[in-house]
Amino acid sequence: MTTIIYLLFNVYAVGLLVYVVCSWVTHPKATDTKHWLQKWYEPLLKPIQSIVPSVKMGTNSIDLSPVLLFLAILLLRSLVVSLFTLP
Repeated sequence: MTTIIYLLFNVYAVGLLVYVVCSWVTHPKATDTKHWLQKWYEPLLKPIQSIVPSVKMGTNSIDLSPVLLFLAILLLRSLVVSLFTLP
């Protein structure tokens, strides 16, 4: 059971990384993938974006919400797996 839970959290985390990379790329396939993944990640990213502002670096800004969501996924994964492995 813990293996399945671990795998599901990992798939979600990898999907987030794919979503972030697709947002940087301007290829049509990447755009299609980003739009499909958007429905899975934007509901969690929007509240984080409203709390944590983007970091300004010259004329560019970096959105830290995917990093925070990724860390939250890893933390939640550890908590859930540890709950299922209690004796």
